[in-house]
Amino acid sequence: MIEAAGVKCEVIEYLKTPLSYEDVRRLIRELQGPIAELVRIKDAEFQANPFDVNSEELVAERIANSPHLLERPILWGPQGAVVGRPLERISKALESY
Repeated sequence: MIEAAGVKCEVIEYLKTPLSYEDVRRLIRELQGPIAELVRIKDAEFQANPFDVNSEELVAERIANSPHLLERPILWGPQGAVVGRPLERISKALESY
């Protein structure tokens, strides 16, 4: 979808190369939407040990330590970051690229 729109991108395999705490904090600052959208709240780990998904510090800490809690896909570029759930949000964000 992204390449079809003519946008060059870098795919980050966040499970192989997890985001640092500082990277997650930067992602939160650039996010176009609520912080809670970054967290996979249906994940078994989250269900077993929930946390305040509106807390920048907790979200950054938990995602940095447990990268599988990061919702995906995320389009993160010069215009900010958008969680692609539903995928139509990515299409809409690409219109500004």
